[in-house]
Amino acid sequence: DASEVCESTQSLGYIFWSFTYFNAIHPNCHREAYRMDRSLRAPRDEWEGATLRNSHTRCNNILPLRSPLAVSYCVRGVRDPAAKAAASGFATAVEHYAGRLYALGRSSLDTLELCLLDLGSSLTRYGLADSMAFSEETQGGGAHSNACLIPHQVQLALYLFSLSPGTDGTSL
Repeated sequence: DASEVCESTQSLGYIFWSFTYFNAIHPNCHREAYRMDRSLRAPRDEWEGATLRNSHTRCNNILPLRSPLAVSYCVRGVRDPAAKAAASGFATAVEHYAGRLYALGRSSLDTLELCLLDLGSSLTRYGLADSMAFSEETQGGGAHSNACLIPHQVQLALYLFSLSPGTDGTSL
């Protein structure tokens, strides 16, 4: 998932939008490839290596995808160790994702608000743009690949909402 920081109006400061080719990479595969890139005679930067491996996809953030096993633990109450580990891994991935978002710039918004803002811009862009507009904005990644992002943004927003004060964390 490539997030871009764009200067906006004075009142908004900076905002970001997510664009994607939707190249799903397992985190363990990404870490192993990164480790291999660092061990080369001429070591590669993390994102340079990722770009070369992923069909020249420009990427600078990794959106966590919630596995069915993690959902079974959090929503359905399945209490086996593998489901618990999947839920814990997703929670950690969300924390890392949020940390990378805040590294883009300061924000008074919490992670849920940033996620909802990003989701809203995705829905608006998808609803208003033709497939060429997606390709021009993202230098790749068309309407279909960006539409694939929306369910995962919704899922992330629901997860973040379940962590909000006043929710019991199990209603979603």
